[in-house]
Amino acid sequence: MAKSRNPIAKLPFAPTVSAMFAAVAGILVGATPYWLLSRTVATSGLAAIVPAFNPPLGDTARIALMIAAAIITGIVAFLLALIVERMMR
Repeated sequence: MAKSRNPIAKLPFAPTVSAMFAAVAGILVGATPYWLLSRTVATSGLAAIVPAFNPPLGDTARIALMIAAAIITGIVAFLLALIVERMMR
């Protein structure tokens, strides 16, 4: 019986998982309706820290939120995946 050469099985676990979660987080923030995103940003107080986030939000603020969500989610997912990977050894 020949061995299966699955290239996906050879990928490192932590970076792969964190990249997938980061991509999903960015897509979900991008798919959020404008009214909901504006209301969330207004009630969170983020506009006091970054004046560009004052409603109504433009495309630049929306893209910045997408990138921030992807980076934060990617870092957290990477650290959690490393912990899981070490526990499984």
